[in-house]
Amino acid sequence: MLCEWATLPLLLMWPVLVVLYYRLARREEADTEREFGQACRDYRRHTGVFLPLKAFSRPTQPRQATR
Repeated sequence: MLCEWATLPLLLMWPVLVVLYYRLARREEADTEREFGQACRDYRRHTGVFLPLKAFSRPTQPRQATR
């Protein structure tokens, strides 16, 4: 019986916590990029946002040649 009453609040809080955690992660990424610059952007290009596996990594964009 104790487990049943907690189900509804947990189901309601889960999406809120996911959104808050996502926003926190993005803010921390911006802070890290500001501190480390290009090295951070190079690292993020090869890793995922939440899971550092190749399957979850961001797609790489080809670099444009500068003259």
